[in-house]
Amino acid sequence: MLEFNSEFKEPLPEHEVIRATTSAERAWTAKSDAKANEEAIAEGYPGAGYNLKNTTIIQWLDITSEEQVHLRTIIDGNEKRRRKRERDKLAFREKHGSVSREEYLEQQKEKMEDKLWQLKHALKRHPKATKPELASLLDIHRSHLYRLMKKL
Repeated sequence: MLEFNSEFKEPLPEHEVIRATTSAERAWTAKSDAKANEEAIAEGYPGAGYNLKNTTIIQWLDITSEEQVHLRTIIDGNEKRRRKRERDKLAFREKHGSVSREEYLEQQKEKMEDKLWQLKHALKRHPKATKPELASLLDIHRSHLYRLMKKL
């Protein structure tokens, strides 16, 4: 680093270069040391050497919330909580037998077709039945009966 510094037009003083690069040298030495690496991993770090916090990286690189949505690991607390809410919501839906919107709409379509079929047959069997009587026969509300009749 001293050699690199000396090539600048206005190099930094030697003591400043040494002070600024000492921690990097220690990190490099630790990263190369298998024992130090194992100890760091045992403590929960990815390895020996520099281990920056996500918040520091986000701040240095000026990563926005919108960009963090697309990242896997460099995320702040808000994005972490948002992802947890999404996971929890899906787990809740799965646990309680909820279905996706597409499945729900398909089920509703099948129910509607079934009620239309029932209405057709009820009209054939009871041609003189009033609308409230038909609604009662099909076990539906009158307003729903009117919507079904429009569909027929």
